[in-house]
Amino acid sequence: MRSPRCPWCLKTAARPVRWHGLWERLAAALFYGPFRCQLCNKRFLAFCPGRPADARLTDGREYERFPVGFPTAFSGELGWGRGTVVDLSVNGCSVKGRAHLQPGGLLLLEFHVSQYSPPVEIKRGFVRWTTGDKFGVEFRDVEHEQAMRLRELIEDCWSLHRTGASSPSV
Repeated sequence: MRSPRCPWCLKTAARPVRWHGLWERLAAALFYGPFRCQLCNKRFLAFCPGRPADARLTDGREYERFPVGFPTAFSGELGWGRGTVVDLSVNGCSVKGRAHLQPGGLLLLEFHVSQYSPPVEIKRGFVRWTTGDKFGVEFRDVEHEQAMRLRELIEDCWSLHRTGASSPSV
């Protein structure tokens, strides 16, 4: 199924998501399904004749995760550390690195996309989960300039993903 065009940013970088509420279930009877734009975060309905109303998604995520390999530095309430961003979405990432972090903690995170540009800075990240040497971060209150850089990066990852090319890494 081809990704529909987002009515807000006019990009074709949307992912099908779960139905929420009666309105979206009624729209499904007319072959309209809910989608989430991976670039501007907007949720919208789009015509999708090949998707039945009871379709099961492969996972419950509303945002596509892209495998990357960006070096990162982070600091939180319980210390600091270094690691590698191993997957990235517009609203969060997974990091591989040793740290004593607790779910629910706040985190400052910087990751280097290129040696020729300053790092992307997430001044307020929320630790969602930890497992061994990996942890997940939800981005919160991202500054406008950093959000635009992140959106451009996700757009590049989306294009590479759709063409089958390998994901970016430093």
